[in-house]
Amino acid sequence: MLEIRWHSRAGQGAVTGAKGLADVIAGTGKEVQAFAFYGSAKRGASMTAYNRIDSEPILNHEKFMNPDYILVIDPGLVFITNICLYDKPLTKYIIT
Repeated sequence: MLEIRWHSRAGQGAVTGAKGLADVIAGTGKEVQAFAFYGSAKRGASMTAYNRIDSEPILNHEKFMNPDYILVIDPGLVFITNICLYDKPLTKYIIT
């Protein structure tokens, strides 16, 4: 299973990106999940979005994962959020 975690501030498009990626992947016949977790419901607050991709049905619906990829849309979040939480030794980081 491929797992992706997105870090951004609310309003920067991480949820839209996760849902867009899920839509594209679903079109290939794979199983996919896209969901988000908002710590605060205001624009600019730190938030995370998640994707899971697999060829088998995905039975796990928890937000906790060991991501293969971590996408950080706002580089400033590396100073206030633990973006390395639950990462794997081979996790790839993409910081824009």
